[in-house]
Amino acid sequence: MDAQLLAAWNNWLNGHLDTRLPGGWPGLHGEMATIFNRMIAVGEQRTDYFNRVFVSVTDGDFSLRVPTKLEGRNLAPPFVKNANEANFMMEQLSSLTEKIKQVAKEVGPMEYSAT
Repeated sequence: MDAQLLAAWNNWLNGHLDTRLPGGWPGLHGEMATIFNRMIAVGEQRTDYFNRVFVSVTDGDFSLRVPTKLEGRNLAPPFVKNANEANFMMEQLSSLTEKIKQVAKEVGPMEYSAT
């Protein structure tokens, strides 16, 4: 079990984010495997939220936000900071887009003249 735990951590550190440990281990090893697997699942959820937000930006949709809680629990402070920064950028982009739309409506269509 110790070798599997070590291998799982090394795999995760080397970018193999689909690494999982088997369930059903007894005692402390079982608790460690459960926590490791939950940690990986939460990381996947967080990554999924960030990816959805950034994909929405490429589609011109600035309405999505990155949550600061997953499964009813606060994220760790560094992740909350990243989520808040991403959400702030989304708010700024949304506000800028609305201002540009407003100015475009006020100005109306313009003719372009190359001189």
